[in-house]
Amino acid sequence: MLLPVDRTNRQLMSVFMFCAALLVVIANWSGIGWSWDSTDYISAGRAISHGLGPLDVTAQPMTVRTPGYPALIAIGEWLNLPINCTLVIINAVCASLINGCTYLILYRHTRRTATIFASAFVLLSPTLLWQYTMAWSEPPFIAVLMLIMIVSLYMQHRSKYALLAVLFSALFFLRYVGPVFAVPIVIIGIFVDCKNRGWLKATIGNASALIVSFIPMYWWLMRNHRIDGTYTGARSPGGGTFLQSLLNAFGTIGTFFSGQPFDAVLYDTWTSYPIAARASIVFISIVLIAAFIYLTTWINRGGNFKNRSLVAPMSAFVVTTYLIFSAYRFVHMEQGRLDTRMMVPVFIPIVIVATILLDRITTNQRALSIAMFAFMAPFFLVNFGITTRDALRFSTESRHSSTTENKNLPLYQFVRQLPDTKGFFSNAPQQLAPFVNAWPIFNQFQMDTPRPVACTHRFAIWYKGFVLQDNIPDTAPIIYEDSIATVYDLGLCSIDINKIWD
Repeated sequence: MLLPVDRTNRQLMSVFMFCAALLVVIANWSGIGWSWDSTDYISAGRAISHGLGPLDVTAQPMTVRTPGYPALIAIGEWLNLPINCTLVIINAVCASLINGCTYLILYRHTRRTATIFASAFVLLSPTLLWQYTMAWSEPPFIAVLMLIMIVSLYMQHRSKYALLAVLFSALFFLRYVGPVFAVPIVIIGIFVDCKNRGWLKATIGNASALIVSFIPMYWWLMRNHRIDGTYTGARSPGGGTFLQSLLNAFGTIGTFFSGQPFDAVLYDTWTSYPIAARASIVFISIVLIAAFIYLTTWINRGGNFKNRSLVAPMSAFVVTTYLIFSAYRFVHMEQGRLDTRMMVPVFIPIVIVATILLDRITTNQRALSIAMFAFMAPFFLVNFGITTRDALRFSTESRHSSTTENKNLPLYQFVRQLPDTKGFFSNAPQQLAPFVNAWPIFNQFQMDTPRPVACTHRFAIWYKGFVLQDNIPDTAPIIYEDSIATVYDLGLCSIDINKIWD
């Protein structure tokens, strides 16, 4: 075992893992949420299950997103599971792993009270709940990140570096930013291993794991370049200043603790963030700075660190590296909003660092322990209340495109009743995808493009309010129309579509 755990802590860890999975099931009772990203992930999963490789919703090779999450979805497709069932299982397993790994790490380095308190905070975090209720790659990414930290910190078997190479590759194939997390883990991993293996072997082992993991990464990036001339898909920089972006990233972290997660919002300045978010990050920063000063003083006085590992420095290094990279990326590479989804991978490492440092500060100091508990309790209660509210709300309404209100619109009820093995067209394929169990959905410029799966009858769902209005199939008969869209009958797939759609 990586971490020998006594019976009591095994039971407590099992409770947290079970509750995390149960929370995911409850919150997704009415269906998991879909965004436009989700449609491409799910489409790529279906394409992989047909042996076609990762193709997006329009059956084009996917470059802007990685194929790791779609590969997990493909497993459910091979097993013929309903897509919602597959997505919920993935998120439930990931939530269970995330909470189990968090408990394992904290159990090793903090008192039981601190471990339980911090693990409960992670379990009942609305920040993570918002990831667990969407078809996104973040839950498996965080789960693999936690596994990597445990393997790097505690595994001593010689197969450790081979396992790390596999996990580093998996991290990249779940999100392109994987190497940004792998590099600081490798650097701290060298310090972790040097005591048992010596500096040379520790350096060679950890560096080799990282270098080997670059081989499949390089293959994928070259594949992308051959397809569209880019390495990670077309992107445009956000502009602004590095400091401004860094402050925005800190503002998002503040929402993790104030219970105010947000999606698809672009705050222009630090002062635009909610007051509670700004206040919480200020307070947390003060606590962490005080903890750092205390820890440094203890080291200088010859404190006993016989059982201390490098888990806190590793977590802190991961957080620092990703914060700097995210701010730089926004300014110079991609206008990826520094919102909850973008910054959530550093949530667990921050909790780990804060818990370990605060536990060290308050050890053998009862009055300080009580004061610190009183200070942190409101954060816990606020997050618990918001998580409960959101979980119940999502369980009846779902999120984003999968809301009950959207699913039950007359347009989608009509479209779902159309004959099976249909070939759909739309001027907004990603907007249509969450409401129909069909793949691919071609756009208006793919009229005579061969379909990768069987098709018997073609229909076009044309959104009236969508920005792209070129090439409307107005020569085809209309079979349904409302204020949202028009549905055109494009005839049998065996007929030349140009005879119907000129």
